[in-house]
Amino acid sequence: MRYAGSGVVTRQGQITVPKVIRDSNGIDIGTIMEFYYNDDIIIVKQKRMPLDVFESLSAKTRERFERRGITEEDVESEIQSSRSGRSGG
Repeated sequence: MRYAGSGVVTRQGQITVPKVIRDSNGIDIGTIMEFYYNDDIIIVKQKRMPLDVFESLSAKTRERFERRGITEEDVESEIQSSRSGRSGG
């Protein structure tokens, strides 16, 4: 974990996220943040929207398939094979 600076909590309970963190994580006005805590440790995490999570997982899966030489045709063939196996049971 890297140290990025410090901040002061205002009367309204607000704190400024250090610029280096905002810049390196694409945090802008309106970005939703999540807070987790345990004893004296607080974790602030940028909330990921479901579509963003799906797109990230899809990209990782696509990369993994490409490395292993798995094509769209291979995937379609496996889906069809699975479907025909289910309809027979």
